[in-house]
Amino acid sequence: MDCKAKDWIEHPTFGIGRVSEDRGDRLDIDFINSGAKTILKTAELKPAVPPSPEFKFPWEKGKSRTSQMSTKTHVHASFADFINSAVIPHQAAHPEWERLDGWDREPSKSQKGNRAIFAKFRHAGRTWKVHADTRFAPLMEAYSKQDGDPFVEEPTNTKQGTKLQTRPPSKWMFIYLVVP
Repeated sequence: MDCKAKDWIEHPTFGIGRVSEDRGDRLDIDFINSGAKTILKTAELKPAVPPSPEFKFPWEKGKSRTSQMSTKTHVHASFADFINSAVIPHQAAHPEWERLDGWDREPSKSQKGNRAIFAKFRHAGRTWKVHADTRFAPLMEAYSKQDGDPFVEEPTNTKQGTKLQTRPPSKWMFIYLVVP
């Protein structure tokens, strides 16, 4: 695979990353979940897309990923807009993934949470953030509901915030109210 700086790739061990430099037979790549690595160019590399169009690495703004993305991420106009412009293209690019972040493909991370913000959307007059450990299935199930609002608002488990939940509840959907 021919890569240049800023290209997104997928590596079978390290996951998705962005090429920072092409050094002949080697590539310097910033992996989302594995950090910076220098690897040999191999046939194992596949083209990839970023986790979201607005994705930035933490060091690009000098802030943590969560704080940076929560203030700078594009807010989709509705849940349907979020599904159509972010989730469906992302799932099409990674049909083997169950989670938005692809960690289900990595045994060491498959049971871990990932509070990085995948995207934000407006719903019921408020802004909501979707964590990257959310699975595709409950999002698509909520999207396919035809009988009114697919969500109810509930307090988070710690009672310190508000989350959106489907009925019946989904164990694998993590959507939280953005607090100004």
